[in-house]
Amino acid sequence: MGGVAVATLAAPLVLPALGAGMLYTAVMAAGTVVGGTIFAAMGASEISEGILGVNPTKNLANNSGMDDENYYFVYDMGVVLVTAGLSTLSPMRQNNKALMQNSNQKQKAATSMNKGAGKAPKTSSPDFVVTPNGDAIPVPKGATGPIDVKNPTGKTTGFAYTGGKSGANGQVSNVRIMDPTPPRGNSPGYPNGYVKYENKGLQGLDPITGKTIPNSQSHFPLK
Repeated sequence: MGGVAVATLAAPLVLPALGAGMLYTAVMAAGTVVGGTIFAAMGASEISEGILGVNPTKNLANNSGMDDENYYFVYDMGVVLVTAGLSTLSPMRQNNKALMQNSNQKQKAATSMNKGAGKAPKTSSPDFVVTPNGDAIPVPKGATGPIDVKNPTGKTTGFAYTGGKSGANGQVSNVRIMDPTPPRGNSPGYPNGYVKYENKGLQGLDPITGKTIPNSQSHFPLK
């Protein structure tokens, strides 16, 4: 009867894992159920012994020829099986959940693209981006992103929000948050990176007025 009970408890965890071809996960799930059954039965008997002075599981084991040392060894193994199983299955469950969420997001994006006559859906953007060192960078109103900024060699050198409209004259369209750069030519270098606001023509702007400014003044150093 005990074996039937354990198999019944294990089936909802083991069968789906086997069906998905995840033998390791199935084994860990079965071990967790078996260990949990051992732990629960022996633990309940230990509580019974503390309250009533009777330990039915231990008495049964002793009557079957198992001494106390081996009995508690089995108890410890039940704890090990449960701990190992949970530590293995819990991250898998989180990863599967993340994969499902990612899949759902991709499906929604694909549906949105179909409804939009092939146009990619715009992503939302925050009002500000805060760097690890505490710089608060305003994002142009209505801009979308973030998108990678790549140099001519294809290397990602930062990220940007584009297609917005801010500044006193409404010309601030983009903001680029760039990686650190060493001194080079007329550039003093930006050890913590820099920010640059641009119009649709990618000219550097004053983020408040929206007016164009020289390249030497349009790179705002980050802390």
